[in-house]
Amino acid sequence: MNTFSIKTSLYLTLSLFLTIILATSLAHLYRTHQSAERVALFGHVTFPTQSLLQEHYDMTEYIAMTHGASMYYDQVTVESVQLYRMEMDSSFSYIKQKTIILNHKWDSIGNTESPLTSIIDKITTLEKAYGMLYEMAASESSNGMLTNSQKLTDFTNKTLVPLTTEYREYVKAQLDQIQQHNNNFVVEQQKISDNAKLASAASIFIGILASVLLTYWLYQSIYIPLNAVVDRVHRLTKGDVPEKGLEISAETKVDEIINIQKSFAQLEESVRKSSSFAASIGKGQYDHQFQPLSDKDILGNSLLEMRNSLEMVNKEAKQRSWATTGLAEFGETLRQNNQDLAKLCEKTLAKAVKYLNANQGALFVINDSETEPYLELASCYAWKRKKYLSKKIMQGEGLAGQAWIERSKIFMTDIPDDYVNITSGLGKALPSCLLVMPLIVNETVYGVLEIASFKVFEQYEVEFVEKLSENIASTLSSVKTTEKTQMLLEESTQMTEQLRAQEEEMRQNMEEMIATQEELERQRQLNA
Repeated sequence: MNTFSIKTSLYLTLSLFLTIILATSLAHLYRTHQSAERVALFGHVTFPTQSLLQEHYDMTEYIAMTHGASMYYDQVTVESVQLYRMEMDSSFSYIKQKTIILNHKWDSIGNTESPLTSIIDKITTLEKAYGMLYEMAASESSNGMLTNSQKLTDFTNKTLVPLTTEYREYVKAQLDQIQQHNNNFVVEQQKISDNAKLASAASIFIGILASVLLTYWLYQSIYIPLNAVVDRVHRLTKGDVPEKGLEISAETKVDEIINIQKSFAQLEESVRKSSSFAASIGKGQYDHQFQPLSDKDILGNSLLEMRNSLEMVNKEAKQRSWATTGLAEFGETLRQNNQDLAKLCEKTLAKAVKYLNANQGALFVINDSETEPYLELASCYAWKRKKYLSKKIMQGEGLAGQAWIERSKIFMTDIPDDYVNITSGLGKALPSCLLVMPLIVNETVYGVLEIASFKVFEQYEVEFVEKLSENIASTLSSVKTTEKTQMLLEESTQMTEQLRAQEEEMRQNMEEMIATQEELERQRQLNA
């Protein structure tokens, strides 16, 4: 089967488009470069020159009408003439400065003669003429007032008016010439713009034609065979996972499409397996076998992590429920037997061994009635039967004595062969795990609980025994307090009875002594 690559086709198409774009861009750059200097000349030189020439023309007309005519009015003061001259000097200075600056721009072009060079000379001459007019006017003044003078009239008519007229005509001619030049430039630029629009339209047409041809090729070569994959994708996005995998058509001749079909078939199979695995997790079947596609399989690895997390959560929930239920049951047992220490120890130990699925257990209670306190075996339970043993353990003696003096638990899994004879009084069976827990409440040790089992206790079971030991210690404390209170009450009652008997005996002795004294007194009186 002859196939072809989309990559090669895309390279050819891209090359065609790049060629069109490059040719269009080069043509545009050529046209832009061709008109750039003329546009710069128009924007920075010729158009500002037209505006400046218009200012020259308007200024001379204004000066001729205001400053020249002012010399012929009666009652014009010398001060007014001076003000007129200051205004004229300012106007000439301003427009000459602008003309010089713009003339420098003409000089920077190099290949074009500046129309402002002659104007600078002419306006300088005109400025001098008006200056002479004002000097003559000042010299012809009388008593601070300007008077009519034939000299001023002759100078104005013969010198100033011809100079002004000549200057205005020259400026007008230059203005007409520059206006014509600018109008021609605008027309040419419009032609260039129209040509650019035609070139852009041609480029757009070529681009549209190429796009149509490319679209037709894409439709025939890619869209039709790819549409089958798209339909499967749509079904997959809706959660519809087909039971049968995607079949690769023999009519497909595009390499990439074939690869897409194969990859999608693998994806469908992966989703199918992931869905089955997720359903098993939802049913609580955490032992379902599942293998992610790779380390980068986010969905597969996430499902595995979710399975492990849910399994751990379920396990922890069962452990918490087991511990909570156990503490509640032990709490009831402790409440029901808190009046009898022996029965309390017997019931509590038997229940602890059974609840932990252990094999042996012993409960030692501290006896502090003698000078040196010691651990006294209060109850012993082994192999589901109560053992009647008697044993005393001093502080630091064996594991129980060590836990007592160190006030901390002892958890052993590597138990020596001579463990029974040396470290414990549980009998002759050698367990695989031993937990010795001191019974502590309010910083006071009341006894030691010793549990042995052929299975190793898990951490949550050890924590359960720690909490249970606190409850047992609290109950032992209460029982011992009750026993001490009862004993003190009995001793108080006995002492009260003894005091009453002694009081009665003393009363009788006192009566006898009084009777004896009375008898002696009578005898003394008789003898006297």
